[in-house]
Amino acid sequence: LQATFSNYSRVHGGNIPPYLDCFTKSPRAAVIVDELQSEQGSRFFRKQNRTMVVEAPPDLAGELSEDFAWVSLDAVLELLHADNTVNMNARSVLASLWARCILHSESVEPRVPSEFGAAVSASAMAPLEEGEHTISDLEFWLDSMRRGIDTHAVLVPLRDVRDWEYDGATISHRSGGHFSVIGVDVAAPGREVGEWQQPLLSSAETGMNALVCQVRDGLLHVLIRAQDEPGTVNGVELAPTVQCTPSDSAGESSESRLYDLVLRVGKKHIVYDRLLSEEGGRFYHDENRYRIVLIDERVQLELDDESRWLTVAQLLEFVRQGGAVNIETRTLVACIWASAVSGER
Repeated sequence: LQATFSNYSRVHGGNIPPYLDCFTKSPRAAVIVDELQSEQGSRFFRKQNRTMVVEAPPDLAGELSEDFAWVSLDAVLELLHADNTVNMNARSVLASLWARCILHSESVEPRVPSEFGAAVSASAMAPLEEGEHTISDLEFWLDSMRRGIDTHAVLVPLRDVRDWEYDGATISHRSGGHFSVIGVDVAAPGREVGEWQQPLLSSAETGMNALVCQVRDGLLHVLIRAQDEPGTVNGVELAPTVQCTPSDSAGESSESRLYDLVLRVGKKHIVYDRLLSEEGGRFYHDENRYRIVLIDERVQLELDDESRWLTVAQLLEFVRQGGAVNIETRTLVACIWASAVSGER
């Protein structure tokens, strides 16, 4: 199920989405995951989605609706190794599912053993107090960052927004960067409503979302940044090592140096590298490059206070909390899982 509140509450007078009753207040299935997670804080204003995984009742194993098929979890993870195949919402659900599996001590041993897969499995199963920082220290750090970064975002009329122009068809920024707002006519048989019109955001550039991994004191860690975005409910959330577009990456900041690292790293250090689509219901042909790199243990990185090394187990713990890990990082969590179990490098 992927539906807005207006879709499943039939505000538009459309059809009820298939299988809605599996996820309602009295679900017909055992609930495994039920969390509120954020979406792009640079694009949406305080938008959250309820992320759920349920164990289907036996009668759901029968005849399926035309647009549905049962697919093994292994196959879905394999599909993450193809560009623009598994959508953003599914990737977020996969991240939450893995976090819940690890909570119940279900290992993710790779089917085809690999050095990276074994390292991911060990890091995901490690006690939360093990690692470069304890989980208590990391929670205190995140709370401190939220108190220390005082970002205010308030709604204003479009006529008062500076540096944006309307040419009669498109709203765009004078610099040519950021994104444009365009209008579309949509015809989509099988949806709750067959035809509609809506605005979409069209990004000016393909961005880079990347995680740097490193084995530290014998345990795999991922480098995470505390980042504030104007549209998030909780202010600062945990972001990837790098989350930017090429035009954002200029300068001598720590994040700029890390962008250069993940962009120019040798092929042997790249664990995962794919173009993945973003929210297709609100964005127009929007995709970002998602990359995971594994750097040598001897490499020393110069970091600021907004960065921390987390074990995979600690990152999954923050995913379980809901509203702590941004959508770009949750996609990369799913990509780590896919890379670990497939044995690919």
